[in-house]
Amino acid sequence: MTNDFKELTHAEMRAVYEQNLKDFKELQRKAQVVKILEEMNVPETRKDLNKLSNLRWLQRNLLIQNGNHPKAVEVVETIKVLAREKSKQIQQLTKLPTM
Repeated sequence: MTNDFKELTHAEMRAVYEQNLKDFKELQRKAQVVKILEEMNVPETRKDLNKLSNLRWLQRNLLIQNGNHPKAVEVVETIKVLAREKSKQIQQLTKLPTM
């Protein structure tokens, strides 16, 4: 891919657009989860959604103290999606060729 936006092919522009859209959707999901987690009984150290270990911890433990919250099941489902995406990102990083 070139650095000059004017020289991008249609396929390259489409790839950039799709990546930006994917990133935007991920940020939206994270913002929703953070907002709901503020209403719940969750340790501050577990609210960092950039760590796969925290996402997995939240999947396992969130409903224990917060099962009565009206959005508890919804937020756990969203966390599952975030964890899956984070896991894929990590796998892609480990598959990069070394030079």
